Amino acid sequence: MPKKLLIRAYPSTFSKVIDGLSNALKEWVSKVGFGSLLSFSLRAIPHEIGMNVIWWFDHLNYEMSFGKDRKIKIGEEDVNDILGLPRGKKEVEYKTEKKKMMKKCKNGGKSFQ
Repeated sequence: MPKKLLIRAYPSTFSKVIDGLSNALKEWVSKVGFGSLLSFSLRAIPHEIGMNVIWWFDHLNYEMSFGKDRKIKIGEEDVNDILGLPRGKKEVEYKTEKKKMMKKCKNGGKSFQ
């Protein structure tokens, strides 16, 4: 098992970003289907737990593997139940709205009010 886990951001950073959103941005996040992320609050993950989850997850079969006969399938419904992320074949449209959204996000969400 690897001794070090390199991540791009800490859970506490994500929690702080969520806490710092304006009411208008929170409303928009809910409107586009990610409202359950607004209740996300995690300040730390014990290193050993994070390493074990990554080590045990079989990304080819979408399951947690704890040994030969000890496996737990992870499906869309599980991810939805645990993280609250939307599931199904809902495509995200970027085309013309992307530039508008990026502009709104860059000015601190003032355009949402």
